[in-house]
Amino acid sequence: MSSLDFDRYYIAAICREEAEALRGRIVERVAASAVPAGLHPALIDGAGEYLLQRLCWMFQKVFVFELNRYAGAAPGPQARPATAVGDPVFVAFVQAIAEGERARDLRLRYAFLYRRAQRFCEGFVEFLRDHLGHLAADAQALQAFGLKSDLTPLRIEFGQGDPHRGARATIRYRFDAFDLYYKPRGLGLDLLYARLQRMADTDIAVLQSIDREHYGWQLGVRGGGAQGAEAATRFYSSLGTCTAVAHLLCGTDIHFENIVTDAHGRPFFVDVEALFTNTARIDRQAASAVTIMDAEHELDRRLGESVLGVGVVSLRRTREGVFSGAAQGDRVAAPVSREVAVDAKTASMRLSRVHDAIRIDSPVPRVDGEPAAFAAYFEAFADGYRDAAAALTAHARQVAALLDDAASLRSRQIMRHTYLYGLFLAETTHPALAEPAAADALLLKLRREEAGKPFLRHLYDSERQQLLQFDIPYFEARLDGCDLHSPFGTIAGFFQRSALQLVRERLDRFADASWIARQLSFVAVALGCHGGAGCAGHAHGDLAASVAAALDDGSVSGEGDGSVLWTYSPPAGTPGGDFAIMPMGPDLYTGLGGILAFLSRRHAPGADTGADALTERLIATGRRILVERSAMLGSGAYSGMEGLILALAEAAVERGDEELRKLSVEAFLAREPQWSADRFDIIDGAAGIALVALALHRLDGDARLLAVARRLGERLIAAARPGDDGPEWWLHGVDRCVTGFAHGGSGIAFALMQLAQALGDTAMNELALHALRREDRLFDADIGLWPDTREAQPQYSLGWCNGAAGFLLARAQAWDRLEPWQRDCVRAAFARSVEWFGRLKDDSLCHGSAGVHLALAKVAAALGFDFDMDAPAFAVDDYRAGWTHDRGNLGLMVGLAGAGLAHLPAQPTAGGASRGFCPLTLT
Repeated sequence: MSSLDFDRYYIAAICREEAEALRGRIVERVAASAVPAGLHPALIDGAGEYLLQRLCWMFQKVFVFELNRYAGAAPGPQARPATAVGDPVFVAFVQAIAEGERARDLRLRYAFLYRRAQRFCEGFVEFLRDHLGHLAADAQALQAFGLKSDLTPLRIEFGQGDPHRGARATIRYRFDAFDLYYKPRGLGLDLLYARLQRMADTDIAVLQSIDREHYGWQLGVRGGGAQGAEAATRFYSSLGTCTAVAHLLCGTDIHFENIVTDAHGRPFFVDVEALFTNTARIDRQAASAVTIMDAEHELDRRLGESVLGVGVVSLRRTREGVFSGAAQGDRVAAPVSREVAVDAKTASMRLSRVHDAIRIDSPVPRVDGEPAAFAAYFEAFADGYRDAAAALTAHARQVAALLDDAASLRSRQIMRHTYLYGLFLAETTHPALAEPAAADALLLKLRREEAGKPFLRHLYDSERQQLLQFDIPYFEARLDGCDLHSPFGTIAGFFQRSALQLVRERLDRFADASWIARQLSFVAVALGCHGGAGCAGHAHGDLAASVAAALDDGSVSGEGDGSVLWTYSPPAGTPGGDFAIMPMGPDLYTGLGGILAFLSRRHAPGADTGADALTERLIATGRRILVERSAMLGSGAYSGMEGLILALAEAAVERGDEELRKLSVEAFLAREPQWSADRFDIIDGAAGIALVALALHRLDGDARLLAVARRLGERLIAAARPGDDGPEWWLHGVDRCVTGFAHGGSGIAFALMQLAQALGDTAMNELALHALRREDRLFDADIGLWPDTREAQPQYSLGWCNGAAGFLLARAQAWDRLEPWQRDCVRAAFARSVEWFGRLKDDSLCHGSAGVHLALAKVAAALGFDFDMDAPAFAVDDYRAGWTHDRGNLGLMVGLAGAGLAHLPAQPTAGGASRGFCPLTLT
C-alpha cells in the first residue's frame, strides 16, 4: 500500500464527510468564477489535493492512536478477510468508522481538533475565492508573462510555502514554457528591490513582478545547469550585487530555497518579504546579573548589522561547511524531521519521528562537474558587493527618494524560526492534546525563550491564536512605523525606531570603505578564505609590529568603559564550532589571555617607547572579567580562566601593578572548587592548572600556590590507572588513555616533573618517568616518531599538541633519567622533525612551524643538539592557522598572536633569565 493510499484511507475514515463537502465547495467556487474553463480541472485538482494533504497531516496521529486502541480492544482474532489495504484489523477499524457510530464518537472526542481543522479549511476556501477573483481580474496583465486564455497548465500547486493569515500560501502554475507564481502578499518590496538592483548594476537580471498591494504575481525562473569558470564568476559577481542590495535594505532569510539561477548562471532572490527586518525591538536583551561591557554591545551590534544576517553566507555552519543560501551545494543535505508510519499495513502500525535529510540542488554553476566553490570565487563576490555599494552611494539621493516613496509598504518580521513553529503545530495534533487546556500547556513552552529574548513576551497571544488555526505565525510592520501587526492585533511601539530609519543609517555606512571592508572580512572568515581578520596588508618590516597592527585592526572597542574584544572562528565540530564567527573567550589558547601575553611582552617597559593604549584596555578588560565573571567561567590552563589569570599576573609584574598581581593570585586560589575532578590533561585539566600554579608562584611567591600545586599533583597520582605498560590517565570525553603533550601522557608527565622539582617530591618524578616509558614503547622506529593515538588509526605529526614537538619537550625535561633506548628515540625524532620541518602546512604555535621551531630550539639548547635553523618567516597577510578558518583567528596557539610572540626577542630579567612564561610549557 502506498503512502498516498494510506493517507486517503484514513481521511476517508475519519473525515469522510468533511473531505467530500470541501471537494464540493472547491468545485462550486471554481465553477462560479470568471476564470477560463481551461484552468478549472487543474485548479480543482490542485486545491483538492492540497486540502487532502493538510487533513491527512492534521489527523494522522489520531488515526494511528485510534487504530491501535481498536486493535487492543478486539475480542480475539478478526474473522474479516484481508484486503489490499491492510490486514483484517485495519479493515475492520475503517469499516467500523464508516458505519457511523464510531465516527460520531471520534468527532465528540476530538471536537477541538475538528474545529481547528474546520477553521483552516474555511480560511482556505475563502483564500481560493479571493485568488480566483484576482486571477480573473488580472488576466490581461498576465498576458505579458505569457499566460494566454487558451493555455492549459501542466498542474497547479497550492501550498508552495507555509500557510499564513488564514491558510494563505503561494501558488505555482506550471506550464510547458514557464512557471507563474501567485503570492498572497503585495510585491512592492520586490519591485523596490529590483529597481535598486538596476541602480547598482544596469545590466543585472531581475525578477518580473506585478504588484497588486495585497497580492502579486511573479514570473518564475527556469534554467540552472550553467557550466564553466566564466559562468561561475558571473554568478558570484551578481550574487555580490544582489547581496549588497539586500544588505542595504536590512534583508534576512535569503536561505537556499530562495536563491535560484537561470540557464546563464545568473542568481535571483525569489522571496524578499523579509527585507527591512527591524532589529530595534523593545526588550531586546534579557536582564543579566553581569554588566555587559560596551565592547560586547558593540560586537553584538556589528554582527547584528553584518552582511552575514542576509543569509547568503551565514554565521551558522555544519561540519560540511557554511550553512547558507549560496554555499549549500549538492554534497550538503539539509536536515529535516518527519513522521513516518511504521508497519503501515498492520494493526501494530505506529508513527515514528525520524531525522532525515533532503538533497539540495545547488543553484551554483558547475566547474568540472562540481558546483563552483564560493571560497574560490570570493573575489568575484567581493567585487560585485563593492561595486554595488559604490553605485548605491553615488545614487544616494535617488535611493533616498525611492525609500520615501516606499514608506507605507509593509515587510514581514520573522521573530522565531518557522521550523520551530512547525514542530509545535505537529505536536498539537496529538490525541493527548485533544482538549484546549492540553494544547495550551504545550504552546506555553514557547514562552521559555522569553528569558533570553524578552521581546517575545509581547507575541505569545497572537502566536497562540495563529497556531491554533494551523497557520505559521506571521508578523509585519510598516517600513516607517514602530508598531508590529499580526492577524490578531497590533503591538504598539514594539520597535524603538522604524526599519526605514535603520536603512537610511545603513545607506550612510555604505559610503564608509572600512565598513564595507569589514563586511567582506566577515564573509571571508565565514568561508575560510583570504580577506579575513588580520589581512589588511600591513607593510611593517617588523613581524611583531605587523601582528600588533593586525590585532589593532581587528579589535572591537567599547568607547564608554574602555573595554576591548576580538572575534575568532573555531573549526566546525569543536565547542562553538556551529558558528563561523564568535566573540573571543578569556582563555589562553584562542582568547584574550593569549593576546594579552603577546601585547604585554611586546609593549613591556623598555620594549616599546610609545604608549600602548590597546594593551592597557585589554588589561582593564581582563581585570573586569576576573572580578565580575570568574565564578561562572570554565577552567583550564589553555581553555579556561586560569590562562587569563596567568597572563594578567605577568602583565602586572611587568608594570609593577601590585593590586592586579594580588587580585590575580586570589582569583586563582578562589577557583579551586571549580576545577573538574575528572580532567587531567594540559589543555583543561589538573596538569595544566598545576603548571599555572607554579608559574604564579614564580611571579608572586605566595606559599598557598605551592600548596595548591601539591594538591593537583596528588590528584594526578590518584587518577593514574595502572596499565600493562605503565600509568594511564583517561582523556575526558574519550574515556581512554591517549599520547601527546596537550591531551596525553607526555604533558601530564611534564607537569609531574615540574611539580617534583618545585616540591621535592620523588614519587611524582618516578610516576612521570613510568608514563614516558609507556609512550616510548609505542615509538615507531621506521617512521622515527611517536604516534598520536586519539583516533583508531595512529597518526604521526610534528606539532606541539599531539606530535613530535610535545613529546620532545617532555623528554628533554627528563633527559638525565631516560634509558639509552629512550634517548635513541629522542635523537631520531629530533632528526625527523628537522628533516620534515618543510612539510608543515601552517604557521601556528599549536601544530605549525612557529611552535615546532620554538620546541626544537628549546630541546636543542637543553640537550646540546646541533640546531641552526632560522625561525620560519611568514607574512601576516598569508598567515596559516591550520584550522578550517585561518584568517578568522588572532589568538595565541592557532592565531597571529602566537606566531608573533614566537618572533619577539627575549627580554632578560636582572638575573639573566627570560622574562615571561613559555607558551608551550608555561614554564
